[in-house]
Amino acid sequence: MPAVQSSSLAPLPQFPRPQTSDACDARWERWIPDWVRHIGTAVWVTAPDGRIVYFNERAERLFGVAARDTIGRPCHGVVASRTATGAAFCSANCPLVTAAGCGSEVEPADVRIGGRMGRAEHWLQMTVIPVDGPPGGPDGQRRWMVHTVRVADRARRLEQYVRRIARRSDEIREMDAHAARRPLSPRESDVLELLTRDIEPGRIAAELRLSRVTVRNHIQHLLAKLGAHSVEEAVAMHVLAEA
Repeated sequence: MPAVQSSSLAPLPQFPRPQTSDACDARWERWIPDWVRHIGTAVWVTAPDGRIVYFNERAERLFGVAARDTIGRPCHGVVASRTATGAAFCSANCPLVTAAGCGSEVEPADVRIGGRMGRAEHWLQMTVIPVDGPPGGPDGQRRWMVHTVRVADRARRLEQYVRRIARRSDEIREMDAHAARRPLSPRESDVLELLTRDIEPGRIAAELRLSRVTVRNHIQHLLAKLGAHSVEEAVAMHVLAEA
């Protein structure tokens, strides 16, 4: 399929530039698109040589480094993310940037940062978006990369919890047998399904048009029927049953 030329696209609406402590290489300040500045997550932009030219305030807070101190530094030296096994994910040959630069479809990568030298550890879903660089940039018109991340600490904790439960196969079978003798009511099943989607009890009450007290009672009843000790355990059992 032929590439769509940027000139054929309708111009994006212009928004007032937000007042933040974002940092940007002064040479390319005017080039950074407004839509990049309005992304509501940690964002940074790298030039084709892998050096950071823009680093927003959310990224500053997430990585615990002053945004102005990241400009001109190699991306992998600032982010320093690792895989689940602890191996380095970020490098001079970033797999996400390489895939994006080749025009391949880029899936978000699950990585972790911090946990060393006093930095808090976080799990992230990292995505890279290739964009055309400015004329006269450090490498002509080659692709620049917009990096965005979403903190996924809670999802990761739940995944680890599910895995721990999965290893307790004998106990799970016993719980399944117990649940089979005491099936959930249709409304309890509705509440459990919404809990699995990470919806808070208050929102569940509004969605099902129930009182908060009724939702709390449904949660207590389904925990008792499943033999679960917490909402997280009930959700993990439900996920395993659906797998």
